[in-house]
Amino acid sequence: MWSELQKLYINDTYFGFLVDFVDGMDLDIYEYIIDDLEDIEEYEACEGIKRAYERCKTASLDEIIEELINTNQYEI
Repeated sequence: MWSELQKLYINDTYFGFLVDFVDGMDLDIYEYIIDDLEDIEEYEACEGIKRAYERCKTASLDEIIEELINTNQYEI
């Protein structure tokens, strides 16, 4: 199980990568970043990025932007 601090880090990474995606980052980059972070054992960051990657693959850009705005992570 994740500690509360680890959960915060996972959420920060998740939202950070959603913002990057909205700002134009290519989804193919996520896989390379996940591999690199696994190599250096940054498992919490990997978890956040994996969640963001799955969200970006299954949600529309408008849905992601709405989620970011509703959680005060993004301003237009």
